[in-house]
Amino acid sequence: MIPGVQGAPNNMTCFGPARFRPRQVILLLAGALALRLAYVSFLHPTPAGRYLLIDSAFYDARAASIAAGRGFGPGPYFMNPGYPYLLAPLYAAGAGGLPGVGILQSLAGTLAVLGIGLLARRWFDARVGLWAMGLAAFYRPFWFYDGAILTASPILCGSVLLLLLLERFRDRPGARLAGVAGVVAGAVAVLRPTVLLFVAVLPWLLSAGAPDRKDAQRLRRLGFLVWLGTAAAIAPATIRNLVVAGEPVAITTSLGMNFYTGNHPGATGVYAGAPFVSSYEPEFERADFRREAERRSGRSLTESEASRFWLREGVRAIVTDPGAAARRELDKLLLAFHHVESQNNLSLDFVRDLVPMLRWNPVDFRLLAPLGLAGLVLLLRGRGGADSSGVGSRARSAILGLGFAASHLAAMLIFFVSSEYRLPMLVLLIPAAAAFVVAVIDHLRGRRPPLPRAVWVVLVLGIVLANRETNLTRGLASRRVDYLNFATLAEAHGDEASALALLDQALAIDPGFAPALRRQAALARRLGLGDRAAASEAVLAALPPAPESEITLWDVDRAVSLYRGKRYAEALAVFTQLASGRPEDPRLLNNIGLCLYKLGRLREAEAVLRRAVVRDPHYARAIYNLGLVFEAERRFTEAEATWRAVLAEEPGNQRARARLARLDSAAGAASASSENKSEQEDGEN
Repeated sequence: MIPGVQGAPNNMTCFGPARFRPRQVILLLAGALALRLAYVSFLHPTPAGRYLLIDSAFYDARAASIAAGRGFGPGPYFMNPGYPYLLAPLYAAGAGGLPGVGILQSLAGTLAVLGIGLLARRWFDARVGLWAMGLAAFYRPFWFYDGAILTASPILCGSVLLLLLLERFRDRPGARLAGVAGVVAGAVAVLRPTVLLFVAVLPWLLSAGAPDRKDAQRLRRLGFLVWLGTAAAIAPATIRNLVVAGEPVAITTSLGMNFYTGNHPGATGVYAGAPFVSSYEPEFERADFRREAERRSGRSLTESEASRFWLREGVRAIVTDPGAAARRELDKLLLAFHHVESQNNLSLDFVRDLVPMLRWNPVDFRLLAPLGLAGLVLLLRGRGGADSSGVGSRARSAILGLGFAASHLAAMLIFFVSSEYRLPMLVLLIPAAAAFVVAVIDHLRGRRPPLPRAVWVVLVLGIVLANRETNLTRGLASRRVDYLNFATLAEAHGDEASALALLDQALAIDPGFAPALRRQAALARRLGLGDRAAASEAVLAALPPAPESEITLWDVDRAVSLYRGKRYAEALAVFTQLASGRPEDPRLLNNIGLCLYKLGRLREAEAVLRRAVVRDPHYARAIYNLGLVFEAERRFTEAEATWRAVLAEEPGNQRARARLARLDSAAGAASASSENKSEQEDGEN
């Protein structure tokens, strides 16, 4: 044990007792779990509980594929891979999707509440720990993410576990505990790599909390073992990427794209597709970024080469106009402490309209940001003086929490601000907010002197930051896009009545929202509601023409949703309309061919898919889908040659391998034609 580290919290003039009362803890945890389960039950019958949007649909499909033994899919990882593997056992047990995932994540979220309380007790005292548990139990975004098929909930739970292990490591430094903490950090990184910023500086954070130089050096050396544990946890993803792509990719190929998204000249500080992105669907986004990189560079690029290209482009944008880059960073910093929950997938503000529990709950970032910032002043100005580095004793005790929150703030400044990226900061902000509340109560009861003036100044500043409104923040909370997205999903699933009602809500927010008007007019005409369609068309005609990129974005998403809803004829119509303006776009040709294949129009499908392959000879998905057509026509020799061509492009393509294995089996040729339409195809939609 290193002297002075284990006892640090009790030697720094804590607020009060060091132990929890078990009954209080049990009641808080029971309440936290009950609230989460109630939220999931209320969410389930709403559109947000019935339909999965973009990232959620991607993770759901990948988890189902892994559970069925088909693997993650071809190519190196583009989206964070850990989450589908985490969910796969649940899907294999028949409990996939909502509410099964929501129930599992509610349990994980309740454990995170306990962990936040334990961290607050260590950094402050038991009273602060109980208050922190109460705030975490009621914190509205925690409920929201526990009920969503998104990575935020397991990342929060893993982050809390990581900090608890590291705090334990500071008490009893040892190689085994360092390795375990590293493995947990690596598991969190496979869910989202931003935690690696924290891991990168961890040895120095650990040594900053040591009482003397000798102990600091030992802690730093042991801290390097955390790196080894992290690398070991990441290694399977890296090896898998090397096998399927033939080049090293640590976790995902999306680093460069995300960096460019947050730093290109038109970036706003939040997630918004680059101008050339035709859809927010992950596969379309990946293809758009790669295709644009190839167009600009004038040569064919691999996934990782495209990622490096966009990393360089983002750096070039910063260097070319440093003044604009500095303004973007200031915007990101202000957004990071604003109350709006900036979404890059499902919107909390939209779900709040659907689930009254969210509307009634006032514990959100607007409340916790000012209280947390004020509590951080108490943390940094804690008694006990400062060591030679100028770090106060209380701040030394919470140095890991400070570093963890700072690293996630840095990630948002490097990339872009989002609610999911900000969520891990609450591991520090909630205990700090609880400390401020306890300090104010103690002062009002005469148990402590007045709080320093700096605390109140920062509190007021936090209130201003959290409530400062701009056109961007108002737009992020407007919900019109969310109603349109879910109207698209409802229509694709055959629920036209719900789709019309959701479009009405979108237009109630913005009567001039052209994409919603177009969709409403088309849907009303199909349902025989001529007067309603004419009214929408009249309003639309009075508006200025919408940019072609906006039309394409919504129509691609609509076509993909229709395809997923097995409404292949309608999806074909939309894809065909899109292709009229881009007749040789390989992605659109691939999706047209896939719709034709699903409709049994095999000769037409073959012709279209051949055009896609001619336009892009390395387009493995179009090649694979052409093989499906050959198999359906019992042209097994050509199907085999096609899938071998897929493996030449993507050696790790498990679906192509499975098709070849079935052809090689005695029963394969006889059964292939009947099987291929029941399996989820590897189309780019």
